[in-house]
Amino acid sequence: MIKRATIIIKGTVQIVGFRDKIRKIAKTLNITGQAENLGNGSIRIVCEGPESNIRKLLQLLNEENGLSNVRAIHPRFSDAWGSFRGFRIIREKDFEQAVYRRLDAGVSYLKDIKNGFKRLEAGNSEVKSGINGVKSGINGVKSGFKGVKSGINDVRSEIIGVKSSIQIMDSHMGGHFRRLDKKYDSFGANMAQVARDLHDIKDDLRTAVSEMKRGSSPKG
Repeated sequence: MIKRATIIIKGTVQIVGFRDKIRKIAKTLNITGQAENLGNGSIRIVCEGPESNIRKLLQLLNEENGLSNVRAIHPRFSDAWGSFRGFRIIREKDFEQAVYRRLDAGVSYLKDIKNGFKRLEAGNSEVKSGINGVKSGINGVKSGFKGVKSGINDVRSEIIGVKSSIQIMDSHMGGHFRRLDKKYDSFGANMAQVARDLHDIKDDLRTAVSEMKRGSSPKG
């Protein structure tokens, strides 16, 4: 159904090519009418076409478009008059005032760009600071691994020392108990069994040392 719509669009919609966008979309949707800037910074559209197409126009105008920023759209529908041919942009009557407004807007946009670069530079500094923090953390982890490795080596040295002591003890006690075995029969046999038990302990320690060496080997 053909309808007439009066639409007020508020936001950053003047001096940003927004009316040209309106005209291009209106032509693709077979909508006729006009668009003009109002003194309060908003835009007024008066148009006619299929109601579904006009609502599609409203949807597309509400999307982001470069420097424009639509804050609100207020449409009012009524019966069509059939008074439009094509779609046109109504230019400002006071050309000089329009030029000054555009110059002021240009200065404002340049300031925004400058501020944007400042924020970007500040963001880069924060990113660099974060990267340095990560590097410090990695170095800390490396130092921690070195400490763990050093501790493992210390434990390994202690175990080797214990093993050496047991070997010496085993050697001395084994020979001594073998002599006792000849002299004191059953007493010597019992002592020899103690020597064998110590020998088993030595083997268990040797196994523990081997397993620790495998566990402490660097991976990947």
